[in-house]
Amino acid sequence: MAKKNTSKCLSCNEAFTADVRNRGRQKYCGKPECRRAAKGARRDLIGVGLLAYRRPLYQVLALDRPAPPPARELGVQPLQRSLHRVQAQLERSAPRTPVPSSNPPRPQRP
Repeated sequence: MAKKNTSKCLSCNEAFTADVRNRGRQKYCGKPECRRAAKGARRDLIGVGLLAYRRPLYQVLALDRPAPPPARELGVQPLQRSLHRVQAQLERSAPRTPVPSSNPPRPQRP
């Protein structure tokens, strides 16, 4: 048995069962005022060039991708400050005197 597909109408916000042939694509219910709203929305999309429409088919046209934001360039001074901070932390955490190794050196074999 086929699963019922219920959606919310974009015009009246009421739940409706989409037509089996348009499952996943139908956004408006079958009420006359909602059909008029769907037609107006389709007309608006055609007017701005986002929808290519020829009876009986229509196609959503691809939108241009926005340009990526410019990469943030690090200046020399912020980089130097970061390096000095890391170096100071390493100097504070590093022991001043060498710690003897807990493993004695291995004797060499002849």
